[in-house]
Amino acid sequence: MIKHTLLLSTILTAALFAGASVYAQSTQSSQQPIEITATKTVEWLRNQKQYVARENVVVTQGPMTLTSDLLTADYREGAQSSMEIWQLTADGNVTIADQENKAYGEKAVYDVPKGTAVLTGQNLKLVSPDQTVTARDRMEYYSNERMAKAIGNAKVVRTKDTLTADTITAYFKDDAAKQEAAPTSQPPKSSGSNALGGGSLDRLEAEGSVVIKTPSETLRGSRAIYRSSTNTAELIGKVKIERGENTLEGERAEVNLTTNVSKMFGSAKQGGRVRGVFFPSSNNQPASGQNKGQDKAATVPAPAVTAPAAPKAPAAPTVKAPASPAPQSTNSASPSPADPAKVTPR
Repeated sequence: MIKHTLLLSTILTAALFAGASVYAQSTQSSQQPIEITATKTVEWLRNQKQYVARENVVVTQGPMTLTSDLLTADYREGAQSSMEIWQLTADGNVTIADQENKAYGEKAVYDVPKGTAVLTGQNLKLVSPDQTVTARDRMEYYSNERMAKAIGNAKVVRTKDTLTADTITAYFKDDAAKQEAAPTSQPPKSSGSNALGGGSLDRLEAEGSVVIKTPSETLRGSRAIYRSSTNTAELIGKVKIERGENTLEGERAEVNLTTNVSKMFGSAKQGGRVRGVFFPSSNNQPASGQNKGQDKAATVPAPAVTAPAAPKAPAAPTVKAPASPAPQSTNSASPSPADPAKVTPR
């Protein structure tokens, strides 16, 4: 094994889509040395102004680790023979990991001055303690803006919930600034993981063919915004909520993921109306008298619910009049029950 150590404090190698935790730790880890190891070679190409590491490359800086088949570091020469690494490119079986998260791809490019990283290739994936993020096209991380993106059939899978969309963007809070503004003698509490990396998530924005699945509902729309502070989601544009066979349709919906309560709103073009289809749980069969092929439940404006078909009134019971008794003897003093009492003189 050939080992080569570079004291390049400007490189945040593991910032390649490691998530918001990288941003919070950057002031500490950026001053630590970067160590590059490879089983074949580590070359210094002065004419090309590059460092190239080949085969089983491992790059570490503080708690961050990057592995790949090939690593190229492009640098610029500064005053007093200093070097400024301005781009890092990792190719082949790329992984980027910190203490809680691990990202996978085929190629990663990190632009140091811009603080941007792009992960591309097949089977793009980011695994965190609470969720897994996948994307078809690429994953991007913008450290200066504290923002990350999953692009192309993006999906976030948590224990009970799933979010899919064409693009999912995560915005992170500046927890490091808050901790500096309010110092405390207590150790900082972990802010937990979020949908696109470790750290403190502010909000998620999903664009295009949005689908949110919870244990009880499936929600669809053109756009969605999730806010971590309230654990609520807002869906916008041709929204549909499905719970079993029951559905609600409108222009906008608010979903409280804590209380599991959903609210649907109509648009001005629709006169503010919301459409709902509800299937009575006690009777899922067509009511008596309906034709075959008709819907099992009526469509009504929400929040009215179609009542089950009224049951037929039971037929009135048939009462038979008692048979008239045989005529009494004229000698009997008792009147016949079928006729008024008569007195026969003797």
